[in-house]
Amino acid sequence: MMMRIFLMSYLLCSQVCATSQTLEKHFDSIQAIDIQIDAGQVTIESSEEAQTSWTQTFDTPQCQAMVDTKDNTLMIKSMAKAQKCEAAYRISLPRRSQTKILIGGGQITLKDMAAPVTINMGGGQIQLKNIDADVSIALGHGKITFDANALPKAPRTLSLQVGSGDIALFFPTQATAFYKNGHPQMLGGSFSSTVKEVDAHTCHYIIDVALPVGSMKVRNQ
Repeated sequence: MMMRIFLMSYLLCSQVCATSQTLEKHFDSIQAIDIQIDAGQVTIESSEEAQTSWTQTFDTPQCQAMVDTKDNTLMIKSMAKAQKCEAAYRISLPRRSQTKILIGGGQITLKDMAAPVTINMGGGQIQLKNIDADVSIALGHGKITFDANALPKAPRTLSLQVGSGDIALFFPTQATAFYKNGHPQMLGGSFSSTVKEVDAHTCHYIIDVALPVGSMKVRNQ
């Protein structure tokens, strides 16, 4: 069954504009999303709707993002040139849609998804809640929070590469972990965990982390 995506984008330009415009488009059979923007806020959560729609509000043509589809993928790219634009997207899409985000800086929130997530971010905050899938994140500086309230259906790999910042992982009570390359070796910072460690064949989460400077905590909840 085709699912529905609501995408609301409010793009704020660096100049004060007299009027704003709104565009709306419709798409079918979306199975993945690919976002490439300079900066802003991105919120993505699962939906059970049956049609795909997209809405964007912007002040000037320079702040308009390009939205297109290819091979069942919804693609969103920044078109800002002369002006510095900051986007705020709220997206609802099928639970099993793959997510790929490339962003200079800002804040990302993903909720209730069950397909691979890839994020490359210069700096900011990333919050993942109830993601039952492999996750790969490269973050220059900032904070990553992963919060799951149910055990995954299969072992999941969390690949977290952070230049400097904080990582907080909150797993269900019975969850176990395996550190692929051992505990993070930090030049400065701290590491603590209350989660039981087992081998890679029996664990719930395989954690592959690089964090030279910062703090990391892993907890059962």
